Amino acid sequence: MKKRVLFFGIFLIALACSKSDESSPLVPVKYTLSVEVSEGGSVSTSGGQYEENSIVSITATPDQGYELSGWTGTTLTGNSISVKVNSNQTITANFTRSKYTLTIGTVGGGSVAQQVLNSARSDTEYESGKTIRLTATPQNDFLFYDWQQMLDNLSQNSFENPLKVEMDQSKTVTATFQEKLPLINPENTDKNNTVGKWKIRKKRPGAQEESSSGRAVACNIDVIILRSDNSFTIMTETATITGEYSIDSETTISLNQRWIAQRGNIKIGTLIDIKLSNDYLSFNIELIDICDEQLEADRDLTYVEATDPLAPANTVTQTTGTSSTTTSSGTSTGS
Repeated sequence: MKKRVLFFGIFLIALACSKSDESSPLVPVKYTLSVEVSEGGSVSTSGGQYEENSIVSITATPDQGYELSGWTGTTLTGNSISVKVNSNQTITANFTRSKYTLTIGTVGGGSVAQQVLNSARSDTEYESGKTIRLTATPQNDFLFYDWQQMLDNLSQNSFENPLKVEMDQSKTVTATFQEKLPLINPENTDKNNTVGKWKIRKKRPGAQEESSSGRAVACNIDVIILRSDNSFTIMTETATITGEYSIDSETTISLNQRWIAQRGNIKIGTLIDIKLSNDYLSFNIELIDICDEQLEADRDLTYVEATDPLAPANTVTQTTGTSSTTTSSGTSTGS
């Protein structure tokens, strides 16, 4: 009898405990998801605690000049991933600098050397943000003319040599070289290759003035015109100077003006160290007691000597004076 009572008591206790467990709510299992990021980008969430089997969406966004190289802590790929949380885990978005290709082309006789100003992966593929110095070297019978490259879908040129190129995208840069020309064609001595209108290249801000004499004084010349009748016109910011020129050698031209009082030509300046190609002219100009400067110029392809209003042959009335220097206020003459 006692055994039956004891067994019945144990049964009641077990039954009471069973009912108590059924009435208690189940506590959900939670896991911690940590989302980290390397240099060069950001992620849409840093993570947190999530219930088991939750789906968490994560988007990795690279900074300018970077790209997502992959994720650590998961086999998922792509910039946007969906992670199923079923354990504590850490996921890292890894970014690397973008790699861009620099393609170098040449026109004419010359070569281009690439100097990496900071690290690069190979000779032609560079990390974003890196700066490359390109140096164009012409062959002996050629001159460097310019660089051409596409920027914002527009073809742009630059005369600076060496040229610094910032790698913010893949780029193609072409160096153009032009064959040197003699001032007078040896096969046709009546052909003067210097004839034309030459527009002086503007010097970049901060560029150091140069001259053959070492005492550079800016001439502020905008245009120089050399004509087939050996007349010339120099246009500065404040004056127009005219006269006659003579080719003294393959690298030298004398500039002269006729003064009636002197009954002859007076030398007012020289162009020396002349280098000439079809579209390019460089020289050191010295206007006596005025200025001395190294200049570069480009041929004006629209110029026609026959319609040049300043050409002596096209001047209706010739003013006979002692000086042919015309300023912005008029023509100065002397005895």
